[in-house]
Amino acid sequence: MSSGLLFRGLLIFIVCAIQSIDSQDGRFCGEIAWTNPCSSVSDGTVGRRKRDSDSSIDEKLSEEANNNSPFALAWNEAEKDTKLPSLMEKYTMLQRSEIKLIMAYTYSIEPYFYKSLNIDCQDFGLDGGKYPQTKKILRNALIRLGDSQPKLPPILYRKQNVSLLANYSSWNQDESRQLVQFTSTSRDRDAFDCDPKKKMLVIFKNPQTGADIADFSDYDEQEILLPLLFGDCYIESVDVSRKEAVVVGPSTSSATQSSNVTNYYKKFVNK
Repeated sequence: MSSGLLFRGLLIFIVCAIQSIDSQDGRFCGEIAWTNPCSSVSDGTVGRRKRDSDSSIDEKLSEEANNNSPFALAWNEAEKDTKLPSLMEKYTMLQRSEIKLIMAYTYSIEPYFYKSLNIDCQDFGLDGGKYPQTKKILRNALIRLGDSQPKLPPILYRKQNVSLLANYSSWNQDESRQLVQFTSTSRDRDAFDCDPKKKMLVIFKNPQTGADIADFSDYDEQEILLPLLFGDCYIESVDVSRKEAVVVGPSTSSATQSSNVTNYYKKFVNK
């Protein structure tokens, strides 16, 4: 057999092997199957899009969680939180530092980091202010979390659009690709300056999830994000015609009043 035939045979074998790998999981061009895993990345490497390492993320976040800022206090609280190891086991698609960041964002401890971050996002967008790296890392972590758990509902979509979580993933859209708004039973539908077609009401069967807070406030994100993210609630049903989703909370007969909501969340994240 000539060397030319050998070379052609070897080439065909290599091509077939590559196609086989690609067909198995669709991720030959990158370790992580992003929207376009074969696109170029900033370092000029084609075909490989890696997540930042945990140490790299931790370094970026630590630079912005400095002194006695709201972020620093919440970040330190997340580091000590006894739930961190179990959350790392549950959310394997996230780095340890990303989970810590989500936890820090959901804490209702003063001074409020989530409020500080949302104001920063409102004033400077994703690319400036006190938390440029933090905002991008949190947004990307939530996108990855949502893409891996299709049944997890979108976070609150506010009329003011001040929340970092307002627009972040394909599963924050309905069948017509319109943004969907989630809020809770204590909110009047007409109180939101939003196209009715983009409105979704989350109904909490159990008021302990926080749905009884009297007025529209920064707690709205905690009402939805915290219990759903960390496993105390789940979606029971979605009524498309009424634009409602029913969320079932922990089994208890005691309602959480607005006066002790903060204590409830402190207890929740530390139990």
